[in-house]
Amino acid sequence: MEERFSDGNMFDVVRIGDRVRKQKSSWWQATATVLNHLESAGYPYSPRVLDIDEDSLYLSFIPGDTIPADLAGFTDPAWLIEMGKQIRALHEALDGLVLTEATMPIPTLPDGHAMACHCDLGPWNIVVQGGAFSGFIDWDLVAMGTREWDLAYACWRWAPIYPETGSAEEQASRCQLLLQSYGTDLLDLNGFVDLIDLRMQAAIDVVDELGSQGVPGFANLYATGAHLGGQDDRAWLAANRDTFIQIIESQS
Repeated sequence: MEERFSDGNMFDVVRIGDRVRKQKSSWWQATATVLNHLESAGYPYSPRVLDIDEDSLYLSFIPGDTIPADLAGFTDPAWLIEMGKQIRALHEALDGLVLTEATMPIPTLPDGHAMACHCDLGPWNIVVQGGAFSGFIDWDLVAMGTREWDLAYACWRWAPIYPETGSAEEQASRCQLLLQSYGTDLLDLNGFVDLIDLRMQAAIDVVDELGSQGVPGFANLYATGAHLGGQDDRAWLAANRDTFIQIIESQS
């Protein structure tokens, strides 16, 4: 029996028993390389590549449910601590992996120690079961980046840095907790707030560029304007930039 996932807003995703069939993205070879690397490294919280055909990747199914985009039921600070630890473990498993295959083009990627990154560590790509973390999914957008680049996106989505979700002080403190839980020993947080802004802009630019070209997945987001909320988030971050810098970058 097939079960089509309703939250697959970019690529067609269908569960078939203990397998997940995903429509190939434009960068599916990089996705397969990353997942195979994680399997070889013994990393337990990512899908395994089971098969590949002309149109699809077949991955192992990670049981559980994804976290809502609005974090309903997952706003407890304990989840920020857990995410910081889990992202650190993921990065440790990915460190040293250099992708030679084509990957999603990311505008204005900053300089730094390049490593393969997930690039979409929002709550909707976190699977939980029985109240516990059970895996990261949706590896379609893997690309070379930095630890800080991946964490900038995670902070954006987990604080979350939206105009309607609490004060800037509260949001910045949640970012600080996530970063502290990750461990700041391997991070350069000087300019991190501006990096969050850059990550927000990059997310908008990617959809504008690829969506206008009709690239599968991005065309859906572009047509619905789903990415444009990032402009309001950038404006909110800019208006409260000093507060975010004072709280987040003081730990560097």
